[in-house]
Amino acid sequence: MAGAQGAQHKKAKEETAQERRMRLLKEQVVRELGLWDKLAAEGWGGLSARESGRVGGVVARRLREGGDRLDRTAPAPSAVLLTKQDCSLCEKARAALSRIMRDVPLTVQTVEVDAADPRALRVPIVEIDGIEVQSGKVSEFRLRNWLKERGYLDATR
Repeated sequence: MAGAQGAQHKKAKEETAQERRMRLLKEQVVRELGLWDKLAAEGWGGLSARESGRVGGVVARRLREGGDRLDRTAPAPSAVLLTKQDCSLCEKARAALSRIMRDVPLTVQTVEVDAADPRALRVPIVEIDGIEVQSGKVSEFRLRNWLKERGYLDATR
């Protein structure tokens, strides 16, 4: 009996396709309403009741009207690549971002981090729209998947 109880463990809840579509639609509406910076900094709990209501109202209207498709004309994401001098991983990250830029209208700003900065130990760091997506060994595959999940990159690629 004790073995059966020990075998019962919580499984991580996986996001269904419908939940994912709804999350991405909400994120798109937040961008359109100009609330993305606040959401990225403070999370959903950082939005006021009025702001949350505006997001919910727009999402509900789109769902009623059948316009729940993600808008491929959404504003292009902007990325920041934090680097340091003589960093081979930074060069690989820069190359990965330039390959992605062929498929996504991504603007990339490169910022060199001073050795005294605590982030210098973790470079390269890729931030997209204010969210740290990767650090250390940057994976083009993971970056593309992150962009696909948010509707910036066509899922057929």
